[in-house]
Amino acid sequence: MLAYSTVSQLGFMFIGVGVGAFAAGFFHVFTHAFFKACLFLGAGSVIHAMHARIGHHAPGAPGDDTDPAQDMRNMGGLRHWMPLTRWTFLISCCAIAGFPGLSGFWSKDEILWKAFSSSPNGPNIAKEALWQWPSWLGPALYVAGIVAATMTAFYMFRAYFTTFHGNFRGWSIVKGWKDHGNHADHGVDHDGGQHEEPGAGMKGPTPHESAWPMTVPLVVLAAFALFAGFLIAEPIHVAPLAHLLEPIFTHADRYVTARAGSEGMMWLMMAPGFLAFLAGTGAAIYVYWNHQGAPERSFQRQFPRLYSLVYDKWRIDELYDATVVGMVDALADIFTMADKWIIDGILAKVSAALVGAAGTVLRALQTGRTQAYAASMVVGLAGVGWYVVRPHAELSVDDANVRQSGQVVVSVAPGPGYTYRWEGVEAAGSDFSSKRTLPIQLQPGERKNVSVTVRNAFRSETKQTVTVARPDRPSGVPPGVTVVPGRPQAPQLPQQGAQ
Repeated sequence: MLAYSTVSQLGFMFIGVGVGAFAAGFFHVFTHAFFKACLFLGAGSVIHAMHARIGHHAPGAPGDDTDPAQDMRNMGGLRHWMPLTRWTFLISCCAIAGFPGLSGFWSKDEILWKAFSSSPNGPNIAKEALWQWPSWLGPALYVAGIVAATMTAFYMFRAYFTTFHGNFRGWSIVKGWKDHGNHADHGVDHDGGQHEEPGAGMKGPTPHESAWPMTVPLVVLAAFALFAGFLIAEPIHVAPLAHLLEPIFTHADRYVTARAGSEGMMWLMMAPGFLAFLAGTGAAIYVYWNHQGAPERSFQRQFPRLYSLVYDKWRIDELYDATVVGMVDALADIFTMADKWIIDGILAKVSAALVGAAGTVLRALQTGRTQAYAASMVVGLAGVGWYVVRPHAELSVDDANVRQSGQVVVSVAPGPGYTYRWEGVEAAGSDFSSKRTLPIQLQPGERKNVSVTVRNAFRSETKQTVTVARPDRPSGVPPGVTVVPGRPQAPQLPQQGAQ
């Protein structure tokens, strides 16, 4: 219960930072450290007392994983035997629930007030933010904080009354009871060695207060839970810690402005926070002090499904397990299969097989015999010689100016002893020459096939053909404009009919 309570208090801290109340969010971290640490250590003191008779399950004994010494249903009435733990726990409950004047009251109400009165939509952020703060969001967070504060007061005093008031439910107290067996687990029946369930059927000693190494920290923390809130008590203008933190948040505060119409409403907006304390605490008193939890048991009988849903913490853990954990597990399974079949199977085994096959082929060639190496050199030289002896006609076309001037330049790659014969245009000659480039003039819409025959020094020949073309209209000239090569003209617009 205390661990889940910590999560809710973290929510208040994030509200403070989110609405621009940076000092208030930091201050709630500060005050929460005292009263929540006192609550946790107080719980430890109670568990220490409960371990006098009940503890972990005996090996092999039936039961769930919950330690019965931590189960509040096995407690009750401990105020009679643990006064220091009881009073420090009560002070911390009042602090976290928002009792006026205590540390949690000042820090939590400061956050609620800033949520209502502040808006992180100042003029400095209007042009920089990707998302604008809606006007209704601050009041909505304020209402959510009031509801959360009411629930906090209820469940904290539920824990207090269930633990320290009512009748003790752990075991039947027997004066002078002694542990006759030196068992590591206190949940073992010393007569028959069988596990005993906590309750009236189990006999045990009188619970006792913890030793001073445990109670002194409780007193110190409870004292801070009482008075640490006055470090930032803005309504009464006592805020030394706020003045100390002011230089740290100077830059960030430029992006936060006061909500219009919130001036002078601080004391009025503090009233719902106090009412939340009264409502939550009053409900806990009615259910768990005045009626010993009977309304809860009645609610359980009337609405078993709803009670089960609430008791199971809204089944958030199950939802998280079915969605986030399930998706992560599925993703892990996918990557496991990918690692097995793609990484290990294809990349590793297939590549290893290809390397092995290539090695087998190379082993057939690498015999260590000089004759085989000489034969390989002869074959290689023959291939190189064949490539050198054979002419290569590699054409390239430069048509960068074809749209405007209609000129295209066709070029052929050079080679040792190469001569060239062009065909397909008037500028081409009929004999072989050393002419490697051929300029061609094209009219709009004209296409031509240009061929070149390349002959090398061994009089071996090869031929390649390329097609060059010119578009109908130069780029950038709209329809209806006549273009005469070599002379610019004004646009000739089409005539319009009579209107």
